[in-house]
Amino acid sequence: MSALVLALALGAPALAAQAADPEGETGSGRPPRVSRLDAGGRDRSPPSERDPTPAPPAALEGGRRGARTVVVVLHGGSFRPREPDELARRARDALDADAKRLGLRLLVPVAPAELLAASRTAGLGSPWASAAGRELVLALLDAERAHRRLDPRRVHLAAHGAGVAAAVHLAAAHPRRFAGLALWSGTPEPLWERTEDGGRRLVGLAGDPVPRLSGVPVYLWTGDEDELLDRAVLERFVTGMRAAAREDGGRTRLRRAHGPGGHDHGPGPREGLRFLKSLPRARRERPRRRPVHRSVRARGRDPPGRQPPRVMTSRPSAVTSIVCSNWATRLAVSPSTRGG
Repeated sequence: MSALVLALALGAPALAAQAADPEGETGSGRPPRVSRLDAGGRDRSPPSERDPTPAPPAALEGGRRGARTVVVVLHGGSFRPREPDELARRARDALDADAKRLGLRLLVPVAPAELLAASRTAGLGSPWASAAGRELVLALLDAERAHRRLDPRRVHLAAHGAGVAAAVHLAAAHPRRFAGLALWSGTPEPLWERTEDGGRRLVGLAGDPVPRLSGVPVYLWTGDEDELLDRAVLERFVTGMRAAAREDGGRTRLRRAHGPGGHDHGPGPREGLRFLKSLPRARRERPRRRPVHRSVRARGRDPPGRQPPRVMTSRPSAVTSIVCSNWATRLAVSPSTRGG
């Protein structure tokens, strides 16, 4: 009895530590891993404490359930502080009905609260504009592909507002992973230069995404009364895409559309989804070799599809022999016999 009491007394601190740390990291002697994101959303924690592959974020699903053609939607920002799930829900609801009618499945990632706070501190309009945010989007696609819930050649990107910059730079960094882009009320991230009078001057687009978008069709819609849109950045992007299309023989493809409206969605989502639906699949991967059945390999035969061509011989078939013998018999009969 005394031994049991002693064991319980010694195990009490361990139970208390496990209750305080349900993941079990404190009990193992290691401090809990804390992701340290800087103002740009990059993980500045020591390499030994970083996750080799980030866990995929939560995502809202919409459109046609079970469809293997997927549109990943990156939402923009908001003037009022909104929760991440509310931002994702608003982006999904704006596209849900049209995507369902077109047979497209929507995936709207929900930004972790820590990432959203870091993006607001850095002045980024969208949490997906940071490097950490783009890595989470790729992790979500990898998880969907691992569970065979999408066709990797039919994955598209759609974005609104500040999410446009994230979508453009993500597609430019991984052009073979996306079959098309649908963008509205936004531009890529600009590159500014300070002037002598304290102002700034546009010198280009950050990361120069236009040359790397060759082969990725882009749809862009903007409202004529959009006061939040930087017209100089928009003109630089449109001019660069059209110049690239002339140089590479049309591999760079941009469908530019505009109309009355402000910074809201307007007809951009509906027409953008129709544009994505009309696109062919992305560039094909290498065809897989035809598998060889184990029993065929064990018998030493040539597998199907690799058999040597059959050589035609001069030996007649059975039907040919019968026909020829009948004609030979008839020709051998004398005229007197045929006339009798």
